Amino acid sequence: IKDGHLVKSEAKIDGYNLKEIGSNIFNGYNQLQSVTIPEGVTRIGTCAFAFCGELRSVEIPNTVVGIESGAFMNCDAVESVVIPQGVAGSTSASA
Repeated sequence: IKDGHLVKSEAKIDGYNLKEIGSNIFNGYNQLQSVTIPEGVTRIGTCAFAFCGELRSVEIPNTVVGIESGAFMNCDAVESVVIPQGVAGSTSASA
């Protein structure tokens, strides 16, 4: 995270493949303003970005096949969300 923006160009951390954004990982992190999920991530966990009050934009790649319940719950400032066709999730996954 740099200047309120979470951007990762590839889905690797310390040589390990990043396959999912875990449940509650950024829950309540109010400094977060934008999120770009990297290619290769397949799932966004329950409440992963819930209550991120300053979150304004989200980009999700077509590798994501599931967005869990409440992933973006109460992200009231969101102005832009890019979700490719084919991404599955519950109706409560979005802001």
